[in-house]
Amino acid sequence: MLDRGPRSEKWEALVTLARFLSGALALGALALSIPIQAQTPGAEAPPLMRLNVLALDSNRQPVSDLNLGDLQVLDQGQPQRIVYFHRKAAAPAGQAEPGVLSNRSPRIPHATAILFDLMKQGRGYALDAYKKVGHSLQQLESGENVYLYVLAMDGSLVPVHPIPPDPSVPAADDKTWTQQIESQFDKLMKSLIRGRPTGITEEDVAKKTYVAMETLARQLVLFSGERNILWVMRDVQTVSNPKNTCSGDWLDCALYVPHLAVTLERTGVAVNAVTYANDLNADTNRGMVEFAGLSGGRPFFGDDIRAILSRFGSDPAGGYVLGYEAAPGSFDNKFHRVKVTTERKGVKIEVRQRYYAFPDARPAMARAQDALLAAVRSPFDDPQIGLRVTASPVSGAQKAIHLKVQIDPADLFLRDEGGVFTGHVTALVAGYAASGVAGAPLPSDFNLRLTKEQREAAAKNGFPFEQDFPIDAATTKVRVLVFDHSTGSVGSLSVPVGASQP
Repeated sequence: MLDRGPRSEKWEALVTLARFLSGALALGALALSIPIQAQTPGAEAPPLMRLNVLALDSNRQPVSDLNLGDLQVLDQGQPQRIVYFHRKAAAPAGQAEPGVLSNRSPRIPHATAILFDLMKQGRGYALDAYKKVGHSLQQLESGENVYLYVLAMDGSLVPVHPIPPDPSVPAADDKTWTQQIESQFDKLMKSLIRGRPTGITEEDVAKKTYVAMETLARQLVLFSGERNILWVMRDVQTVSNPKNTCSGDWLDCALYVPHLAVTLERTGVAVNAVTYANDLNADTNRGMVEFAGLSGGRPFFGDDIRAILSRFGSDPAGGYVLGYEAAPGSFDNKFHRVKVTTERKGVKIEVRQRYYAFPDARPAMARAQDALLAAVRSPFDDPQIGLRVTASPVSGAQKAIHLKVQIDPADLFLRDEGGVFTGHVTALVAGYAASGVAGAPLPSDFNLRLTKEQREAAAKNGFPFEQDFPIDAATTKVRVLVFDHSTGSVGSLSVPVGASQP
């Protein structure tokens, strides 16, 4: 995250990077072993709607052998043609051979922020709920990448174990903080449980709740793995927008929910609602299910916190990514219902149930710049696009390393245009010193245009490109980043400078 206030060296480096990217992303492409075509001005291709899908059997075990023909997608009740299909389990893990670096680590850290919501809970309910949460957290073997906040009665966000500003440098007690949390949480909650301050309206409650979620989502975005908010609550707080005509669906006329939905989608954070109340009614149940479905989260009714945390990030073998092209005019500032089904017997599909069709008016290069800047400042590498890199020293007067990069084509979207497969990828190589981003990054723009035979060859060997990158004595690592303009995905991989030395 970029801090406000006086500009630090890291801030200056990122500002320089932003200025450089704004005018440099359209540079000529590097030499590739596949044809490259210069960009042609004209209308942008239809945006690709991506869905993360989890397939489970009756015992909640992942189903990893589904094919494109096994799945169907409905958007607002209309069938959609799936143009992108990728099994997450098919991605290689770890290093295939010595000297080759990969961003497909066997263990990709995922993070969960627990938000204990006091604003709309009665005293008796809150007492029972926080005791269950504290007891369960203390039983965790490790508190690593688990963070705890309380939304106080006045709407303030009280950190108990906060997300660090730089997740790659966690707090000294990151793994052990839960060992004494039961008594500490009990003491804190007794000081916070009181009546709601006067002057706070129901609209204030909704707004402050959603602002707290957006705050946590923007901090969690620095993690490269699965990112979750676990919202411990009584029921879903909603306030209707008097300017909207409510059709009977509370989401269509709720204040602040559309903004929250867009933020969660852009940060890739899922909100999971959990309640420990025993007197839930049908409206509360439905509200929890629908709210969790906005971001691909899940509702939990009385589940133990440890059991919930163990489920996060544990189902990659049954994971798929689907994509369909949005129809013209479909971004209408409304919530769209999405449904993914399969005719395979005994298979249950879990997917987010809705998205807010917000028209993104940013130019294509601005979207690329924002995505790459976010990846550059993240302390972790992103595995969304698989990368493999071999680094070697470059002889000569100027110190440099030679990077031989292979991009996993399974993670890119190539449009089939009458037997010719096209795509648009931007690559960036950036250097880092101990203080952060340093020097001038090297961007390259790739326009891919492949025959069927070339695409099949790329599927076996990847898309290669090579780059000599200058370094100096202060350089600690370089990072290779790749942005797919069609999917909006980013892949990144850090190469320690020592990896290029003989």
